[in-house]
Amino acid sequence: MEFSGKTERVLAGVKYTSSHPEYIQFVLATAQLTGASAVYLLHVVPDLSSLPEIEGSSGSAYEAHLNAFEKMVATVSAHFPGIQVHCEIREGEKDDLILHWVQVQKSDLLILGRRHGKLDSGARCIRTARLAPCHVLLVPVNRDWKPVKEVLLPVDFSSYSELGIQTASRIPGLEELTCLNIYEVPSGYYYSGATEEEAEARMLKNAREAWMRFIKTVPPQTCQIVPAFQQRKGSLADDIQNFAKTKDYDLVVIGSKGLTGAVGFMMGSVTQEFIREFDALPVLILKKRNERMSLIDALIG
Repeated sequence: MEFSGKTERVLAGVKYTSSHPEYIQFVLATAQLTGASAVYLLHVVPDLSSLPEIEGSSGSAYEAHLNAFEKMVATVSAHFPGIQVHCEIREGEKDDLILHWVQVQKSDLLILGRRHGKLDSGARCIRTARLAPCHVLLVPVNRDWKPVKEVLLPVDFSSYSELGIQTASRIPGLEELTCLNIYEVPSGYYYSGATEEEAEARMLKNAREAWMRFIKTVPPQTCQIVPAFQQRKGSLADDIQNFAKTKDYDLVVIGSKGLTGAVGFMMGSVTQEFIREFDALPVLILKKRNERMSLIDALIG
């Protein structure tokens, strides 16, 4: 995946003692496709002094664990020449330390692993994704990496929709980009004398016309762009999630804001709800450069 702007540094949170090699492969393969030159793999522990001794190792427990971490990563990174991989074990609170190192390393992309069905994992991802001053890619930790061929992008014809198209379209090998617009039938449609079917047809027509106006403003792309329209049935986040299950997509791309016009703290409410509930596929959260404020600015804003 090649993102808007230049991607040089990627930071990924890793629990090396339990992470699957497939997750490390996903991180490095993604970094390779972005054109990144350096990947920082960060394993956070609450207390370095509590690291258990590794039998047969010499030196401190920290050195033994760092060596084991680097050895595990080396078996995967050998397949990704040209990327400098740095392994770090740091002491502190995981989420805060990740955000700190995003700043220290001036990362363009943060990759976070998610454990399927783990409720607190979603809450932590929302907080970290909300505060990170860069794009964020959420990855199921047990997912095998594979080339990204089909991408789903929810659109509302805002500037975030254009950013999503431009970003997703630069993914090498992408074959099809589905742009999903969820339209809504106003609750007071009957005041106009229209039936529900007539009101739905009118809103679908409006959505199609809005798409045609919007896509004319987007520079031509190399991949196939397919518009999709769906009437809103429940929450926007649920509707997007249900649509994502209808096809074998490889990635969902969503803007950090823009889907509703209502903006939460550093990230829109629809995006927050979506990433809280959806952990079946990798999800790329896009942020504009003017959103990439410092952590201090985010905390006091």
